[in-house]
Parts: sequence; structure tokens; C-alpha cells
Amino acid sequence: MKKAAILLLGVALVLSFGCAKKPAEVIIGVWTGTLTLEGEEAQNIVMEFMEDGNFTLTPEGDVPAKGTYEIDDQGNLTGEFTVEEEEIAGKMTGLLEKETIKGEIEMTVKVEVPVTEEEVAPEGEEVAPEKVEEAAPPEGEEEAVPEVKVEEKIVKGTFEVTKGEAPAEEETTEEGGE
Repeated sequence: MKKAAILLLGVALVLSFGCAKKPAEVIIGVWTGTLTLEGEEAQNIVMEFMEDGNFTLTPEGDVPAKGTYEIDDQGNLTGEFTVEEEEIAGKMTGLLEKETIKGEIEMTVKVEVPVTEEEVAPEGEEVAPEKVEEAAPPEGEEEAVPEVKVEEKIVKGTFEVTKGEAPAEEETTEEGGE
């Protein structure tokens, strides 16, 4: 009788460990939480991981990032994403532990920055005559100096999400009579 009980206990242990879901199965679905970018307040996000290795990351009220991900048997998550409408590209790393993913994001964004007078005509340098003619404004108008230029900036942040459906959007109704 003791042998049978020990055998059943051994089989139960093997089945419980052998049937545990792997991270690649656990990650599939919708995850909600927060994203905090350097210098900004945390914002709510929804992440959805699909079986085919694609995912979306949608900050509340913003354009979704779309990309691909990989997760190993230890729960280490890596991914790359883009937001085509805003010319943003990025990478993420994270760790899946039970029903939570914590990780980091790094992305390259294009930002407009003011142009300084030194950038238009650096001190001590002369502008070539042919450039002056090409850039000369029409007669009677002042020379236009560009006010901004576009530069790439690295933005880093952290995220934490837990498995669960995204909150339903609240319906707003208009108050008033008929």
C-alpha cells in the first residue's frame, strides 16, 4: 500500500511539473499596466501578444506600436517595434514572472528643436556665393531663417503589465432633453 501511495505521489508531481505552461503559452493574450518614459508621468498601456510572434503596445489615447517578440523558457522577453505614423522605432526587454511582465523600453523618436543662428551661419564661416543665390528670398522679402530642425532622440522607459483584459471604454451620453 505504501508503494502505491509513493508511486501515485511521484506521478502527481511529474504531471504537475510537466503540465505547467511554458512562458511562450502564458504570454499569449492581453496585458494591462503602465509605461513610464524618462521625464514623464506613468501612462496606462495595453499590450497584446499573439501566437505568431507579433505584438501591439498601445498607450492610452495614443497610436499603437506594432512589432515582433521572442520569449525563452526562462521568461526572458525581447522585442522590436515601430510606430510608423510617428517614425518611432524601438526595442524592449522584459521578464515574465507568473502573471506579470516587468521590462525596459528604448526608442528613437524624431523631435523638432529650435535652430540657433550659429547653425544657420556659423561664426567665422562664409556662405558660398552660389548658396546665397539659391537661398536668396524674393525681392522685397526678408530672408527666412528656419525656426526648427528635426533630430533623433533616444527615449528610455520602464513598463509593468499584468495579464488581463483591457478595461472597457466608458460610454458617454449627452445630457439634455428631447
